[in-house]
Amino acid sequence: MEEPTLNKKIGQRIAKLRKLADLTQKQLSEKSQCSSEFLSRLERGACAASVKRLDIIAKALGVPLKILFYFEEGEEKKEYIEEFIVFKRSEDGELVRERYGVYQSPHGK
Repeated sequence: MEEPTLNKKIGQRIAKLRKLADLTQKQLSEKSQCSSEFLSRLERGACAASVKRLDIIAKALGVPLKILFYFEEGEEKKEYIEEFIVFKRSEDGELVRERYGVYQSPHGK
């Protein structure tokens, strides 16, 4: 079986994170200020994005840029498997949304 290209791997990661965030492509494209068509092509691996654009997309997803590159298996790498969101009140009474990720090592440890 042929190894997916880097563009394909990044696109699959973006699609997975977008779905975990419960966002449509249109919603993510609006949050990241890019077209829905571009985002669709990016998720399919049909085009590439600059690091600057990937950083904007990661911020729109509420994750660090490095999370988009967590697809390589290895001892030091961990697989992003689940996310949960916690709502709490700040000191000034404002509702704050915090996002947490659950990671698992490739070897189940």
